[in-house]
Amino acid sequence: MSQVLTWHRYGLGLVALAMIMLLACAAPGAAFAGKPLHWEPLCEPGSGGAITSLCVSPFDHNRVLVGGDMLGIGLSEDRGEHWQATYGLTAYEIAAFTWHPTEKNTVWVATMMGPFVSTDGGRNWQSKRKGMPEVAWGAYSCPLEKIIFDPNNAKHLLAFGGSRRHWGGPADKKPWTVWESTDSGENWTKLPEIGDKGVGVLSAAFAARSSSVIYVAGDGAGVMKSNDGGKTWAAANAGLPNKDVRHLRVHPTNPNILWTVFHGHGVYKSTDGATSWQPSCQAAATTRWRCVRALRTP
Repeated sequence: MSQVLTWHRYGLGLVALAMIMLLACAAPGAAFAGKPLHWEPLCEPGSGGAITSLCVSPFDHNRVLVGGDMLGIGLSEDRGEHWQATYGLTAYEIAAFTWHPTEKNTVWVATMMGPFVSTDGGRNWQSKRKGMPEVAWGAYSCPLEKIIFDPNNAKHLLAFGGSRRHWGGPADKKPWTVWESTDSGENWTKLPEIGDKGVGVLSAAFAARSSSVIYVAGDGAGVMKSNDGGKTWAAANAGLPNKDVRHLRVHPTNPNILWTVFHGHGVYKSTDGATSWQPSCQAAATTRWRCVRALRTP
């Protein structure tokens, strides 16, 4: 019982920290406008163990989804005050969420057993892995970290193999895989692996307004870029301190601006489509919040 309580407290702490980070990004400076920092518990979301992902609906700021590494997804419809169970999952090790760009009730999630979609705002989930490997008993047959939408065609999705937690690879030890769907996720086909060894992806995004330029944070490979919709990839690390990239975000309107985050090295920014990088700030304790907010600054 004590071990369970420890997990719950750990998960709760991560939820609270993530919520504060989201507030700081959404309204730079608002959390520190002459008021002391105040913490409030948001209760156990029911996702179990460590919190692996957090997503607020872009259409309804009251709707929050939390993913865990043990018990699946928790749903809140009142900004985290109360949490509800979700249904339909056959995999419970959750990675990143991705909301549909125009359909307010449709959200995708990557898991260690492939992609799932909800069409009712996160309450019920359905596996969508046609064309991917068959489910393998006792193994992660299709581990994914991130699903992204083509900004010009919402029927075009890419799903990237990887694991931010460095959990299990494919059952047959093949390289991490990139998958493509052109029919809203009903069917998937395999694209070439990223790099010579099939790099696992920690974060991914299309460049603003582009259907061909894609950036990924490769696990141990730094930033990788594709100019042809994921068919070929090249390293884009000039100016970066190392290849230990953790997160990657793109500018919402300028395709040449993006940021990446490194453990212990702060935020780096590119204004030339990842041809070169410059430090945006250092992740010292006194500037950590400024570093977080930099991800929202043009």
